Amino acid sequence: MKPKIYIAGPMKGRLNYNRIAFDQAEKILRGQGFNPINPFIINKDYTYTKGGYLDNKELREVALIDCAAITTCDYIYMLVEWERSVGAQMEHSLAVFLGLGIIYEGSGLTENGGS
Repeated sequence: MKPKIYIAGPMKGRLNYNRIAFDQAEKILRGQGFNPINPFIINKDYTYTKGGYLDNKELREVALIDCAAITTCDYIYMLVEWERSVGAQMEHSLAVFLGLGIIYEGSGLTENGGS
């Protein structure tokens, strides 16, 4: 079974919420033998995936969906500049708490062990 990896990174304030970077990471990770979890895919029914903005209720719903997805993964993949995103920081913290392997885009560095 392929290891699952959640893609995390900055969205707010980026062109199309940084969708291109998430989609490129998904393609690369799939080619490396992972089963990538792209938040744009799992949240496809929410307005930000269609160029709109999330209201507070939607933001809470998306955060719950994303956190639940992370709990099913073996790794998390942190896109460049994830540190500038409060949401990605939260996802990183959850991954650390759960003991997931952490891969940082551009460095290949893995922390923790993955499941």
